[in-house]
Amino acid sequence: MELLESPFGSLFKFPFELRNRAVDLFFYDVGALTSPEWEMLTPLVDLKGTIVVVSPRRAVRADKIRHYKSALRFMLEEGKNIQAITVAGVGSSVLGTAALARNVADYTGWDVAGIVTGYGMDDLVVEALGGWFYYGGIDRFRYEVDLAIDRLLTPGATATRADAGGSRRSIASGYPLGSFDVLANSDVRTLYDILLAGPPQLRLLVGHSKGSLLISFVLNHMKDELGDRAVTLREAHNPLFDHLRAVTLGAIVDIPTGTFNLETHQFLGQLDLLGQINSDRDPPLFGRITIEHEMIPGVGHHLNPVIPYYLSVAGALQTAGLPRANNVAN
Repeated sequence: MELLESPFGSLFKFPFELRNRAVDLFFYDVGALTSPEWEMLTPLVDLKGTIVVVSPRRAVRADKIRHYKSALRFMLEEGKNIQAITVAGVGSSVLGTAALARNVADYTGWDVAGIVTGYGMDDLVVEALGGWFYYGGIDRFRYEVDLAIDRLLTPGATATRADAGGSRRSIASGYPLGSFDVLANSDVRTLYDILLAGPPQLRLLVGHSKGSLLISFVLNHMKDELGDRAVTLREAHNPLFDHLRAVTLGAIVDIPTGTFNLETHQFLGQLDLLGQINSDRDPPLFGRITIEHEMIPGVGHHLNPVIPYYLSVAGALQTAGLPRANNVAN
């Protein structure tokens, strides 16, 4: 596992990553990045779990994209000032991650941190299976397998239950639906570590597709870790979460808004088959989406404005009540 996550192991994964750079070209607004910025972004260097901090196009600084290999380094260098974190999906490489972060940065005028979600060993396994809906459908399938094994090994002790926030989980495994050990993945661990460190200016989380699911996994895991203390946290109005918005695009997910005083806005395109399959449902898998969200007519899963029927990041942020900066590109 560690070998495949190293630069040497990246050579083995190179054909997969080339294909997923093509995926980024379709799903994300890569035109928001300049040619020199493209050259700075390579999946052979910026591995899963890497953080790229992206400034608005009109920012007055030379290094508009900065790279951090760990949450610790990121927090030391940028943690005091960062106001938004984005998490891309659909098997995206660092190119799609930076493009989504740039869209949010251009709208808000803030420097935005993007967490790279591909490519790790678990992604390779799913690619080998031909999986496309890998963090939604595959994870939900894995959950059903986990539950079946629990029933086999510990009869009568593995019924699922719903907590106050509506999260379904296996009592034996202790993790929210589909998450397994969420901290085993480097991208999940990165977001978890950043939120645990508590960036004082953080105001916005934006997820697209798999990224929305990842945000849900991390927040629900933090809620589970708090246990009874979650009530105290809610009553105390934790300074990190009290002013935090979560915006999800292309997947409707279970976010523990009550625990963390989160203002949540979720958007799904009417033509978005991927997003509808990956969204949390009640009951799981084939049930109805009961979580509050906005369905956008005539919109698909992609965020690339050069392709018809795209979901507008700026439009979603505006609908979510975020003011547009006056001195940045549209």
